[in-house]
Amino acid sequence: STSNYNSSRFQASMAHAKIAILLLSISTFLCLTLAFRSSSSLKPKGRMDREGPLLRKIQMNQGQEDQDPVEKLFSFFFGQKEEEPLGLKRFNKETFPDQFPATKTEFADPVPGDSKDMAVFRPLLKQTELESRKLKLVYDANKNGWNPTAFHKGVDKLGPGVIVAKTKGGAVIGGYNPKGWVGYGEYRPGLSAFLFTWPDGNTVDYTKALKLRKIGGAGLAVIDKPEEGPVFGADGLCIRMAPKKQRIAQCSLGSYYERMPGGKKSLFAQGESLANTELVDLKAYVGIYAKGEEIPFNDAIPFSLT
Repeated sequence: STSNYNSSRFQASMAHAKIAILLLSISTFLCLTLAFRSSSSLKPKGRMDREGPLLRKIQMNQGQEDQDPVEKLFSFFFGQKEEEPLGLKRFNKETFPDQFPATKTEFADPVPGDSKDMAVFRPLLKQTELESRKLKLVYDANKNGWNPTAFHKGVDKLGPGVIVAKTKGGAVIGGYNPKGWVGYGEYRPGLSAFLFTWPDGNTVDYTKALKLRKIGGAGLAVIDKPEEGPVFGADGLCIRMAPKKQRIAQCSLGSYYERMPGGKKSLFAQGESLANTELVDLKAYVGIYAKGEEIPFNDAIPFSLT
């Protein structure tokens, strides 16, 4: 565990160094751009022969009339556009889907091999690490036990995951944890975390699911204590599995996760208690990774803004 942690710290330091180099390069680039634009706006046409060699190369060497001066200057210093500049992937929703808030208007496509249960919530995983990744069931409370030890034995250090539960009143509820569980007692962040519910239990139409985003920033998306079951936010969806209350779920929306349409503060079925709703089923799923493939967020998270 210590070696994994040190390795994670080293990789994080290298990433920060690369970012620092990139920021320094961009700063230099912007300064030169401003200077170039200022000089260009003051000089009349026809004085190309009197420009310095640097600007002549910028203006003439590229040979692309559709490039503006900024593009030419960038090309001069940094060369052609790279897919991974300085070894870093470009920052967008395709390469880093979990760095953005959850989408509520798009849905993931089916994935071959999904079980009937997986197919129910698969559409909700659009723009997540698990959108097109094959899944596996790693915890079933009715088979593995309604206790924190069994839960963490199933989910810890396996990357992003999904929990799905059913209440005694018939609601189908759950949550997506983009940073996964490790059982270290951390308050793990997750800008793309979300809760979901079919309050009436009818999961035939996935577009009827209500999806509730993380609010107030990424912090405290999940409380990852080894002595507790899945807990989203301090009060978003809490299945603590306390002694004599192993099946009890609590929910009070609005502080860490969006409220329901109309302002309702609970994911549960009509009439069920915010503080004392009984569950009849609880399962957890994670992604399947190839041998040697890196599993994201499978250790402590020293610092993260997302």
